Amino acid sequence: GYWALDIALRFSTGFYKDGALITSRLDIARRYIRTSCPPDVFFVALESLSVAFLTVGGPGVNDMHTHMSQLGQAIKLLLLLRIFRCAWIFERLTERILSERARMVFAFSSIVALMLWGIHVVACLWWFIGRKVGTHETRHWTDGFDRAHTKFDQYIVAYHWTIA
Repeated sequence: GYWALDIALRFSTGFYKDGALITSRLDIARRYIRTSCPPDVFFVALESLSVAFLTVGGPGVNDMHTHMSQLGQAIKLLLLLRIFRCAWIFERLTERILSERARMVFAFSSIVALMLWGIHVVACLWWFIGRKVGTHETRHWTDGFDRAHTKFDQYIVAYHWTIA
């Protein structure tokens, strides 16, 4: 996939050393092999393993294949670590493109968006708890909203309670 192609491209990507652009393929390869090549190869290998394990599992197969499928899913979770590399690339890109003031505004906006998303997740959890937890005879906080309000109104109340 993309990450395997990225490995090939990284062997051709120059870098700066002491203010000078290094374009020698041998120097580029040495630096890449010493720095981020091992994790890149590790993640590409994990991705290949996860695809192999996920395609083996499925309905009607024996327990070993099911365990291999579960292993493939666990490996997929490990592959999320690549997000850190993407974040590093994005940070370097914004340093080159945006001014200091624009980066500050972007960083502040990112923090606010992350907070709002976190509140959203907690509000959804509270709404879920209000709808699903308890016995059939138990009244939930969402019961009073079913007849008078839409699900969006219930969500807004849960969001408000999460903030408060």
